[in-house]
Amino acid sequence: MDRLKRIAGRVFAVLLGVVWGFFVSFNAVFSDVFGARDMAGALVYVLVGFALLGLGFGLAAPSTGPRWAWWLATPGVLMVALFTIGEYQRLLYHALVVAAVVGGAAGGAALGAFVRGAVRGRGAVGPGRPA
Repeated sequence: MDRLKRIAGRVFAVLLGVVWGFFVSFNAVFSDVFGARDMAGALVYVLVGFALLGLGFGLAAPSTGPRWAWWLATPGVLMVALFTIGEYQRLLYHALVVAAVVGGAAGGAALGAFVRGAVRGRGAVGPGRPA
């Protein structure tokens, strides 16, 4: 039963990763984004979007923690990479979007796992708790 839960969680993470990948990361590279200010705004959008997704998974399953990032971020990274084949002129911007996808998912999942550990009285480091 435990194995089935792990598989179902991963499938759910990949499915949500496909949705986030399309509407967040792919949208950031496919949309008409011109200028440094627009690109910075799109990067923040991607980072926050994937951080919130990772946070949800980190809170739901803190024992898995940042490992959720791979399941959540892979579809978005693949979509951007496939789009980059035809749009290689903006390779640096696309690389930054990929970094925002992976960083947001990993950071959100780690934060969710940390917060969940702090709420349960485990995993949090701070006053009165050993490092």
